[in-house]
Amino acid sequence: MSEIIEQNKGFSKEDEVILSPTQQIIIKFKNNKLAMFGFWLFTIIVTVVVVTHFYAEFTGYDFSATDPALKNLGPSWEHPFGTDKYGRNTFVRVLEGGWISLQVGFMSTIMAVTIGVTMGSIAGYFGGKIDSIIMRIVEVIYSFPFLAIAFTISAIFRDKPPQFRLFVIVGILGLISWTGLARIVRGQIMSLKEQEFILATKALGIKTRNQIIRHLIPNVLAMVVVSGTLTFANAILMEAFLSFLNLSVTEPIPTWGALLSKASQNSTSLRKFWWIWIFPGTMLFMFIMSINLIGEGLRDAIDPKAEITTKEQRKAAKERRKAEKQAAKEAKLASKGGV
Repeated sequence: MSEIIEQNKGFSKEDEVILSPTQQIIIKFKNNKLAMFGFWLFTIIVTVVVVTHFYAEFTGYDFSATDPALKNLGPSWEHPFGTDKYGRNTFVRVLEGGWISLQVGFMSTIMAVTIGVTMGSIAGYFGGKIDSIIMRIVEVIYSFPFLAIAFTISAIFRDKPPQFRLFVIVGILGLISWTGLARIVRGQIMSLKEQEFILATKALGIKTRNQIIRHLIPNVLAMVVVSGTLTFANAILMEAFLSFLNLSVTEPIPTWGALLSKASQNSTSLRKFWWIWIFPGTMLFMFIMSINLIGEGLRDAIDPKAEITTKEQRKAAKERRKAEKQAAKEAKLASKGGV
């Protein structure tokens, strides 16, 4: 008894706190500098885009209004991002351009993740003919030529309202982007369903639906989150690509891809009026980069084998290197004095 008391003598109540897996993931994510940089960059861009959109909605900002007197003006205090060839304020148009990307990214990601997790879980759990049928469907959808479908659907719905075209794009991206996640979830479910905790749920008579939803899917959420961030970034890139080809939402609604497309139509604009393409391109680049940094940070935070140093550990390592340099310097001076 005395030995136990002696061993626990140096411990306080704070040392007895046990962190949940979620808390451990949050702590590891916060200690990842690049991931936090991506998170704050993503937050700032989303906040600015949303505020600009609602400002335009409440003030009735007309994106189609032109002013020939302000044609192709460079960046200034009045027009931070300059103006285009129609005299329109590029600053508001660039910030508003992210609103379509956000809608497409969020809605298509939710759709792809929902379908991918559902189909992958069913295929992995039941196996057999169900697995074969679902995997053949995955292979067929994965082989669809995305551009051919986009061109065809764009031609069919060219005269439809912009909001309807937006939902069409979301539907295309959501229906095509789920196949990779379905394969990942299927593989994980197939390995998890043979473990003891699932055998215990079967022995207790728990319904198949509850086994999948409450016991299997929570164990693959980590990979789903990481895959979701990559799907989100890919959806935004695809929307920008479609806008660049004039297959997405059309004028006067601005999008980053459409702004880049307008600038690329004239080589003179690319050389002389650089602000027309630099600012939307930079916004698109920073947004995609922030999402990828968040995804990498989540992957490292979720991976139990990944090692991320805390702020205190980095500070201690810095002090240790400083002390080693000082000791080496003193040893060098001492050796010179001895000679």
